[in-house]
Amino acid sequence: MARRIIDISVPLQADIASDPPGNEPKITYIDHKQSAPMVCGYFPGLAPADLPDGEGWAVERVEISTHNGTHLDAPYHFAST
Repeated sequence: MARRIIDISVPLQADIASDPPGNEPKITYIDHKQSAPMVCGYFPGLAPADLPDGEGWAVERVEISTHNGTHLDAPYHFAST
């Protein structure tokens, strides 16, 4: 019989249900305008007004634990043997 793979993964998103509760992923979204000062900090003398449309980079800061998302090594999390 041919093997069938069933994808049970879900997209990572802020505050998605997590096990154990309280370990939900945290995602901070930083838009182009908000990041302009950060971008300029990497280039001495650069000002936000020097950037195209005064915009930097869109950035997402992600805080997750090893229990966020779907992983195939789940048995290892229950016991070391």
